[in-house]
Parts: sequence; structure tokens; C-alpha cells
Amino acid sequence: MNLHQIPVRWRLFGVLFLLSFLSYLMRQNIHVAGELMMPELQLSELEMGWIYASFIWGYALFQLPGGIAGSRFGPRRTLLVVGLLGILASGLTGLLPGLLFQSTTGVIAVLLLVRFIMGIAHAPMYPIQAAVVERWFPVGQWALPNAVSSTGLTLGAAAAQPLVAVVMVYWGWRASFYVFIPLGLGLFGLWWW
Repeated sequence: MNLHQIPVRWRLFGVLFLLSFLSYLMRQNIHVAGELMMPELQLSELEMGWIYASFIWGYALFQLPGGIAGSRFGPRRTLLVVGLLGILASGLTGLLPGLLFQSTTGVIAVLLLVRFIMGIAHAPMYPIQAAVVERWFPVGQWALPNAVSSTGLTLGAAAAQPLVAVVMVYWGWRASFYVFIPLGLGLFGLWWW
């Protein structure tokens, strides 16, 4: 079977599966990298907890507005914009603290901001995927594509720990925020195409 024999909706969901996988890689990497970030950036466990929580705040506050944006501007455009925003936030997480912002206060502030932005970027992903399921699949066939999407996020969460650990061993904690950027750009390019 060649690619042209696979219905477009399933190719589309293959990309969404991979985006779900990537989403969890990018949101979980800080939980592994945090162990090396804390001593280098002179952060306490409490401060790191605030940084972890800032993602959740962005995610919680922008899930509904993100879903509304997906309905208003369309899933294709909205997912591309928030995807690129998430990629930017990931790169800035590795770049800014300690390099451009030296003081502990500056490091904390910039990490709180970029992780909050990361939460904003990831918030609309699943409402938008639900809209894609509704548009591309008949009513009686929504369960399987939703399960495929959920599997992507679960596998991404499971893969994040060992993948990020390997990256950190060879290239350091900052690389764990850069390594997934090319994959993200490629996947969002496929999504737009």
C-alpha cells in the first residue's frame, strides 16, 4: 500500500499523533532537566516548583480561549501558530536563563514567563484535535482517532524521561530544549502542507 492509498484523514491523524507525542516530549523535558538546572542556575526546589507550575497556569487559563481561537480561525491555522509559539518557548527555555539573564531573580522571571507561554501554546492542542476529528470523521467513528491522539501523548510522556536523559548526558540540559525543535518544525510543516 502506498501513501496515496491511505485516506487523507488518516494521514492527517498520523501527523496529529506525532504532534501529541512531541507535545508531551516538550512539556516533560523540564522535569528531567530540572535536576541539572537547579544547581547551575542556583534555583531551590521551591523555585523550580513555581517554574513547573507556571506551565500548568498557562495551560489551564488558555485551554478554553485556545479552543475558541481554533473554532474562530480554524484548526489548521491555530495549531500552526500555537505550535510555533511552543517551539519558540522551548528554545528560549534553554537559551535565556543564565546566558542572557544572570541573576537568580532574572532567571526565575524568564523561566516563569517562557514556561507560562509553553502552557499557553499547548493548551489548545486537544480542543483543536477534537475539532479535526469532528470535521474529518463520521460521527460513529470518533473514538478511534481520539484514542490514537491519546496514545501519542501517553507514549510521548513515557519516552520523554529516557530521551531527555540521553540528550543531557551527551550535550547538557540546555540541549534537551533544542533537540526537539527540528522535529517540531518538520511536523508543523507537514501539518500546514
